Amino acid sequence: INAEYMGKQVKKVMFDCRNDSDALYHQYGVILRGVQDVQILELMLRTQNFAYQRPFYRDKVFKLAGFGDCVMRFGSLADRAFTQLKKDVHARMGHVSSMWDERPLSAELLEYAAGDVMCLLPIHYSLIRKCGNVPDLEGFSEVYVDYYRTVPERSSFDQHPYISKSCFRLKMRPYRCQLCLRSVSSEEISPSKICWPCKENARQKCRRIARDIVASVLQNAPDV
Repeated sequence: INAEYMGKQVKKVMFDCRNDSDALYHQYGVILRGVQDVQILELMLRTQNFAYQRPFYRDKVFKLAGFGDCVMRFGSLADRAFTQLKKDVHARMGHVSSMWDERPLSAELLEYAAGDVMCLLPIHYSLIRKCGNVPDLEGFSEVYVDYYRTVPERSSFDQHPYISKSCFRLKMRPYRCQLCLRSVSSEEISPSKICWPCKENARQKCRRIARDIVASVLQNAPDV
């Protein structure tokens, strides 16, 4: 199995392989190769090969689409119905953290675990048809494979839906983001030594906090 994971002959269709690649390498010594990442494929289609019309931070950051969003946009009717099951299971996971430790697994959890894989290939084929002449998808996916794998220590700041446009260009990465701890190039780092994706994530968090404060003040304001 290790040879298939580490070889390029067998193509691995995945969705956001970054955490899986990190876990395979640091827990089992497996260097994942030959990946075609569907999240990158969706980004290629949406941005027309990264020439996005409305980027964050002056063309520095893209917002990534989640799996559920891709299912709703490119999946079949059956696939879309599966997203409701995912929402239900996620809601339960917030209250019962040990539900995956139970054996045997319930039929609902088995369907949940298999559903991602069942939806993935049809979405991959749909995106390939829409993209037409796909550029170096495996080359871009290699950048994704290394995204967290080369980080010396994982940070709680690295879980956000933003990615630097310039990270897909092969270049030297002599700088380290002070939040997510990734090695980045000069194009990916801000003057404050924080990478542009982390900076955008922080900005969006501040905006959400400000909206919540305003909503709370308006809700509790006395009627005039």
